[in-house]
Amino acid sequence: MLQVWCVPTAPSLNLDRIASLTGGMSGADLSNVVNQAALYAAKHSKDIVEQEDLEYALDKVRMGELHRLLVGQKLAMQFDFHLMLFTFES
Repeated sequence: MLQVWCVPTAPSLNLDRIASLTGGMSGADLSNVVNQAALYAAKHSKDIVEQEDLEYALDKVRMGELHRLLVGQKLAMQFDFHLMLFTFES
């Protein structure tokens, strides 16, 4: 269960929707989503976290994971390319 009791939230917040979008995430990931949402809300001079803040934060956390995965794949491809060149030169 996503706990946002430590962050002031809008009464219209749809936690069921957020819960359905966060299936399979760890507790640390969920905590990160709530923290990112609070930062995003504060950045936009809001006193409470709204639905759009949580959905933005969820996208940011997910894209961060995707970015790390893509960077890892890029490094693997570069390594494979260098290995191929080394093998070709030998």
